[in-house]
Amino acid sequence: MIKRAKIADFDVGRILIDTGNSVNVIFVDAFGELGINNSHVNRQPTSLFSFLGDLVQPIGRISLPITFGVTPRKTMVYDQFLIVDCPKAYNVIIGQTTLTGIKAHLSHHMLLMKFPTCHSIGTIRGDQLSAWTCYATALNSAAFKSPRESLTIARVSNDIEPQDDPRDKNSMPQAACRRFGNCRLR
Repeated sequence: MIKRAKIADFDVGRILIDTGNSVNVIFVDAFGELGINNSHVNRQPTSLFSFLGDLVQPIGRISLPITFGVTPRKTMVYDQFLIVDCPKAYNVIIGQTTLTGIKAHLSHHMLLMKFPTCHSIGTIRGDQLSAWTCYATALNSAAFKSPRESLTIARVSNDIEPQDDPRDKNSMPQAACRRFGNCRLR
């Protein structure tokens, strides 16, 4: 799910909400755009596995405020972000720690995130166009290209019975009509 949020008072787009991720990740290009002094970065060495299973060495860790929603239905939390320099389709990946911190409830099929605020329930809708753009970027990225596969084409004989469309509820299966011989054509 792709969202927009305020991170360190900057409106940031292309944020992936990843419920399977245990850490928050901000990519180095997005971090550079925030204009935060590098002296605030904690440079303790740590390791991280990428989506491809590669070992990635983060540049460092920083605590940043992240705000979801708009006034008066907004919530803010400070959380740790790993700064990573690797090929990416997103600016930020928000993991389970932040989602738990704001008590968020996600509905992936509706592209909706809800969270409690002081005034009522805040909501953020996902952006389907941004999600598609991020997906296309990931596919076109050199890091995400799969090895070339050969295309196998095989001839199918014509004596195979046609398949019935399960969505068409008014038609009786053709194989049953031939078998029992008592079907009326409509």
